[in-house]
Amino acid sequence: MAGEAGTVTNYSEPQVAQPRLFLVQGGCQFMRKLAHRLIAASLGTLISIGLAELMLRVVGFEPWHYKTIDANEPTLHEFDPVLGWRNKAGHYTLPAYGGFGLDNQLTFLEDGSRATSTNLNRNPGRNNVIVSGCSFTQGWAVSDHETYSWKLQEMFPAANFYNCGTAGYGTYQSLLMLERVLPRIPSPKVVVFGFIVEQEVRNVAPAAWLRYLTLYSRRAHVYLPYVTIGPDGKLIRHAPQRYALFPFRDHSALVTLAEWSYMRLRTAGRWSQSHPATEKVLLEMRQLVERYGGELLVVLLDGTDEQREAYRTFLEKNGVACLDCSHPMTADLRVPGEGHPNGRLHSLWAECIGDRLHGPLK
Repeated sequence: MAGEAGTVTNYSEPQVAQPRLFLVQGGCQFMRKLAHRLIAASLGTLISIGLAELMLRVVGFEPWHYKTIDANEPTLHEFDPVLGWRNKAGHYTLPAYGGFGLDNQLTFLEDGSRATSTNLNRNPGRNNVIVSGCSFTQGWAVSDHETYSWKLQEMFPAANFYNCGTAGYGTYQSLLMLERVLPRIPSPKVVVFGFIVEQEVRNVAPAAWLRYLTLYSRRAHVYLPYVTIGPDGKLIRHAPQRYALFPFRDHSALVTLAEWSYMRLRTAGRWSQSHPATEKVLLEMRQLVERYGGELLVVLLDGTDEQREAYRTFLEKNGVACLDCSHPMTADLRVPGEGHPNGRLHSLWAECIGDRLHGPLK
């Protein structure tokens, strides 16, 4: 187009080029600001995480690490999809704890029970007695011949004693064990259940107990079946559960804390059900044993006077045979360097239980 001075003016080029340049420059500035903000936010987050990690370690909270056990201690248990874990068949030698005494000899038979005699061939014509419970009954930290089941077998040679005790078991796990064992053992005369009050917590699997099992997971105590009480007051059975495992737990105290907080939230309310749930499990155990023609004898091995009195009253009220064989766990009744009941305490338990069995096994 011709202007007044006779020149040709191009109006399109400046009208397009200047806005494009403005947009490009503005976009670059926006991206730079966004990048700066992202970097600042990331640095702030990292600093906050670092400070939180430092503070947790200062107050004693550490990254996850498994509890150290004697490297020479064999693994005595194996995973079981129903029970959580079970005794692993074999003969094992455990080094003396703390350098005190002799090595311990443990023998688990093919059915998972612990040996109660040097003669592993049981007479099918004899009275059968099943002994169930936790590590106190299994005889943790003592040799085969020191367990109260072995001593009872010596007292009653005309009977067959099956020691089905398993370390770490709660009352519910012992019930599940009996559901598996009773159909295989014909006409059990008596089922002796060794009860300690600590089993209450194990029955409902709160976060603290699940965490403890995982700390010692080299012993294969990881997955735990448990029970709760439903809104209708009935017992609800749950499949085995384990403690949560978050990534980087062995490097960060913050991750370990998050893991713990998650498990506490997930298991909230269980601890308060531990006592009533245990009572219901004991009643189910009695019904199970009676269904197979036997008598359930609950033997109180440990607990405060008040706790044992509460269980005695409950069991007697519900027609369950109960026997208090507990003794104060003084130093002379514990394994030196370990803490579990020693052979002397097992002898006291055997004498107490043996007096009660003279009637049924006569």
